[in-house]
Amino acid sequence: MKLYIDSTKENSTILTIFDESDNVVANEEVPDEINKSLLPQIASFVKKQKDLSWQDIKSIKVNEGPGTRFTRTRLSVAYANALAFALGTKVNDKEWTAPIYSSEPNITKPKHG
Repeated sequence: MKLYIDSTKENSTILTIFDESDNVVANEEVPDEINKSLLPQIASFVKKQKDLSWQDIKSIKVNEGPGTRFTRTRLSVAYANALAFALGTKVNDKEWTAPIYSSEPNITKPKHG
């Protein structure tokens, strides 16, 4: 089984599980919520699949971007890398991957006071 994570949309993340023949086994679009982390949403999605355990996931795919939301894209790639490491598998057929951003970061000085 393959877990696919796509957080490049504006207000949601798409989670999909594919079988060995690349047929969709499960698909869910989870809304981005400021007070909810993506990792528990991924865990909940996997847990909902009655005949699936974490050990059944043999690879992870993640849309590296560019996405519309810098932080969500960065986090989805970080979670994919961490899950692949924890499961002893690869992400995007590599040991690890990095996000692709739509523009250079706009980092400003912190506001004081």
